[in-house]
Amino acid sequence: MNSPIQVVVVGGGLSGLTAARALSGVPGLQVTVLESGEGPGGQVATIEVPSRRTDEPVLVDVGAESVPLSVPPVATLVDELGLTATAVVPEPGPVLLKSGRRLVPLPAGVSPTGPTQVWPVLRSGMLSLPGLVRAGLEPLFCRKVTGDISVGAFVHHRFGGQVVDRFVDPLLGNIHAGNVHGLSLQATAPQLVPVARDGESLLRRALVGSGRKAPVAGRPVRPGAVSWPTGVAALAEALAEQCGASVQYGRAVSSLERDGEDWLVHTDGHTLRADHVVLTTPTTTTAELVRPHCSELARAMAWVRTATVATVVLGYDRAAAGRNRTLRTANAVLLSSRQAETMRSMTNLSRKWPSRHADAEHHLVRIAVGNAQRSTVDSLDDETMVRRCADELGALIGLRAEPQFARVVRWPRVMPQLAPGHPDRVAKARAALAELGGLHVAGAPVDGPGVVSAITSGRTVAAQVLAARG
Repeated sequence: MNSPIQVVVVGGGLSGLTAARALSGVPGLQVTVLESGEGPGGQVATIEVPSRRTDEPVLVDVGAESVPLSVPPVATLVDELGLTATAVVPEPGPVLLKSGRRLVPLPAGVSPTGPTQVWPVLRSGMLSLPGLVRAGLEPLFCRKVTGDISVGAFVHHRFGGQVVDRFVDPLLGNIHAGNVHGLSLQATAPQLVPVARDGESLLRRALVGSGRKAPVAGRPVRPGAVSWPTGVAALAEALAEQCGASVQYGRAVSSLERDGEDWLVHTDGHTLRADHVVLTTPTTTTAELVRPHCSELARAMAWVRTATVATVVLGYDRAAAGRNRTLRTANAVLLSSRQAETMRSMTNLSRKWPSRHADAEHHLVRIAVGNAQRSTVDSLDDETMVRRCADELGALIGLRAEPQFARVVRWPRVMPQLAPGHPDRVAKARAALAELGGLHVAGAPVDGPGVVSAITSGRTVAAQVLAARG
């Protein structure tokens, strides 16, 4: 009887757990997940905040905040894990952008990569008359793009600088905690690649009605984004429980060693022998583990700058928060990199997720701090960071109350900045790994951050392992 093929997945975040789940169901494979932390999820995490009830804690997400069920692979995974029925949806509400001294609702038809409708942008007042004219001339500036360029360069050429500074930077820049002029179009806005390659006009396509189709009668409409009563951590916990692998916590991998055709995975005081190793680790960890074995991947990781970020959760007196118009009516406020000092965005948790935070003692907001252009997080202690965030939020929305609760969660060097050329570098690295045999890579450093990227990356690397197994 043949021994099972041993697969070791390094990293128990969403990408690693998704890969483990896809592989564990295959006969003849035995899968082990090694996670350095004390629980599953990686950058999916929650903290407990003061509750008005003593029998049940209130949990707040400090990593990923929601899961987009509008993406079919994500919806399928949520269904298979039995989490659809318990999902909660956010309260509808506007996202505000700063325009001069005003806070303006994000216009309809504006995505992280630019506008697809003219009239909502016109009515918003976010662009000056010259900026509006330049954006409306987008069909005249279409050209075919070969190769990879930055998102900022693409949108600037198409729509002009104001669209980049006032829409794309606050949206896409916030998602990646970086500069849109340094983010790869292919890696961070793949939906625009066919448009760029063909020289197609985004505005013209919208005008001829090739946008969203009406839902089919009788077919249920999926909510755009969901969470759960205990937060997005519920997804990571369900994956860990149902992945079918041996998931081991507190097991940091120190090095990899080649032994014939096998791999030796060294942890503190232990060694695992594996036919295949899947790395879903942060950028620096991946680079250190592969450097002795695959210089092509080590070079690709050296190109990836990382940003240190933090999540600051503030709790305000509920009565005082109720007197503030922004906290009563809006779900979030986003700032551009030029406008941001310490905070780059605020999510109004108590309004956006009322069912999740109804029992919280305070009105809760979540503030994102840090980006690749500034070392704000590293230079501030917790007390100073909280003070600055509270002061900036107060000035931004006219909130005079002081926070009664504060908590800072730091994420050192977790946000990869995928520069132009990143997909080609990763493709070459994966080709080199295929020749080496038995070593695979996935996760944010190669396939980008976010829930969708993590799940897609995990599924993809599992398919690569299955294709390469002996």
